[in-house]
Amino acid sequence: MYEDPLSKGENKRLVGIMDGGIIPLPTLEQKIEMTRGAVQVFHKLGFEKPRVAYISAIETVSPRIQSTVDAAEIQRMKAEGELDDINAYLEGPYAIDNVISEYAAKVKGINSVMAGCADILIFPNIESRSRKTRPLLGRCSDRSRNRRS
Repeated sequence: MYEDPLSKGENKRLVGIMDGGIIPLPTLEQKIEMTRGAVQVFHKLGFEKPRVAYISAIETVSPRIQSTVDAAEIQRMKAEGELDDINAYLEGPYAIDNVISEYAAKVKGINSVMAGCADILIFPNIESRSRKTRPLLGRCSDRSRNRRS
């Protein structure tokens, strides 16, 4: 979890990141289990119905990009009641800018509860999580870099 650097003042918010640190290339079933765990944590933090975004390189489903196929399948399963035990909005695929920036979502014509304000980001693999979140999370402060073990 991190504090969204784009949020300001009283509108500061937490964003959960589910990554491939433990599961470098999660299957569809593992992504669903990761979602269940993250949603349970957010419920304990007081989020009634967290917004879960499945991140990919593009916003459209392409059979050549497995993360888009998985996101669409999870969304289908939720719509058909197969994931009713997960009390959350589940949507995807999304490029990360659309779920952390309301402006980016507006420019791309995305009209969704997810636009600019996803609570939980589910990444398709360890590489995409590392590459896309490091710039968001920023660097360690000088004080923490100089800390002795």
